[in-house]
Amino acid sequence: MYFVASLFEKTKQAARAIGVFERILELRPIEREAMLRIVDLKMSMCDWDNYEEICRQQIAQIKAGGDNVDVFNLQALPVEYAFIGMAARPAAERLAKKARSFMETRPLVHAAPRGGRIPRLRVALEGAQDNS
Repeated sequence: MYFVASLFEKTKQAARAIGVFERILELRPIEREAMLRIVDLKMSMCDWDNYEEICRQQIAQIKAGGDNVDVFNLQALPVEYAFIGMAARPAAERLAKKARSFMETRPLVHAAPRGGRIPRLRVALEGAQDNS
């Protein structure tokens, strides 16, 4: 079902994507990604139906220590900047940890050159010739 919702989202059919994500939540009410996508899509559509309820849920989850919030949408919540900082800190730590894991991977080793010259390529730009 995520594939269908993502396809709707990528083809700019946000309302249909929301419908699929809502169906996912009916089947699995604790599905984090579906809830995040619904909030994000509704905000992008300026759909403020149930906005107060969405804000209440997001704030309650953050206060309970849950990570079911998109840190990039935090400023749309009616909260103080200190609260946004508190909520964004764990997400920043997760992102930093993930970035560090990429730094710890071994570098890509390129094959040694086989010798000889690399053949020259000619690139012609349309209309770039001087016809004088």
